[in-house]
Amino acid sequence: MKRVVAAVILIVLSTGVALWSGYVFEGRMDYFEAEMRSLLEAPESEFSERAENLVHVWKDYSGFLHAVFIHDGIDELERLILSLPLTAEHSDADEVRLKCVEGINLIENLKTCERLSAENIL
Repeated sequence: MKRVVAAVILIVLSTGVALWSGYVFEGRMDYFEAEMRSLLEAPESEFSERAENLVHVWKDYSGFLHAVFIHDGIDELERLILSLPLTAEHSDADEVRLKCVEGINLIENLKTCERLSAENIL
């Protein structure tokens, strides 16, 4: 009987962790997508500052994202976000906007890949 109770507790705990991490992942990805969309519409003079802010926020959450979601897309998104300030500094506005569009597409792809399923829980 103790083993059954322990198994049920572990399943409930893992389901809770999976739901929580999925919620946090979705929220963070929505934030980064919104920031990249706002960067698309921003004037050229604000590119560097906004890109630096985006990098700062990414660094705050990248540890969690890498630990919970092992996916090549996270690494690719990280490289893209970390390169935005240099791109804004040394390239034209079209290049920055192109990177933002690429980042938005990556985020949308990651959000479709990361869905709660039995494999995520077990």
